[in-house]
Amino acid sequence: MNLTDFMKHDDSPTILVQGIGQMKLSQAKKRVQQMLEELSGRVDDLVLAPSGGDQLRWKAVKVLLDRGVLQAYVNAIAEAQSKQH
Repeated sequence: MNLTDFMKHDDSPTILVQGIGQMKLSQAKKRVQQMLEELSGRVDDLVLAPSGGDQLRWKAVKVLLDRGVLQAYVNAIAEAQSKQH
């Protein structure tokens, strides 16, 4: 089953992610996973292979976190999960 088929047959509830819009709960969870993997990769690079431009690279990680996108997804998922139980 490819992603398009999965999305068509995704019966998870629709949630509202503040500043992003409506999406399926399962899609929001996947997006959080992707964002965390991206952040983890960036931090791994900074820790395992430090370079002269690390200050700017750490600032880029900070900017990603400061945007609040990850927090918006987590908040929406947590709210949806609490409503399901």
